[in-house]
Amino acid sequence: MVLATGATVPLTFKWYIITRINSTTQVTVRMGFSALGLSGNPPTDGIYFENITAGALVNWDCITRAASAETNTDTGSVMDTSFHTFLIEGNGTNVLFYIDGVLKCTQATNLPTAALVPFFSIIATEAVAKNMDLDAFIGWLRVVR
Repeated sequence: MVLATGATVPLTFKWYIITRINSTTQVTVRMGFSALGLSGNPPTDGIYFENITAGALVNWDCITRAASAETNTDTGSVMDTSFHTFLIEGNGTNVLFYIDGVLKCTQATNLPTAALVPFFSIIATEAVAKNMDLDAFIGWLRVVR
């Protein structure tokens, strides 16, 4: 796994956000780490939370993608319009995904080797504006030697 600093595994990182989505229908939301340049929809490489709604509320998914190969795990937590705390933490071997302080997913497959940067993406899949409120965003990375 490489973050934009050029550091490679093993590394630890945390990505923390308090956010809410103001509309929960006909929207694709992704937030976490993505390959430089945000190439593709979905990104070719990334570690992120994802929610794709098509008129009905669905659960957040934990995504790890490497060269378009994907590991996708359902968190069991439905998207709503309340503020929630999202945390993505890497420990050099696994990526852990938390919502509101509760561990939802642990993934060790399809961890990207491309350089990654923090990203947020909200895409309206209908002709109605969508937006996202961010209350806090904190990220750090520590290379473990």
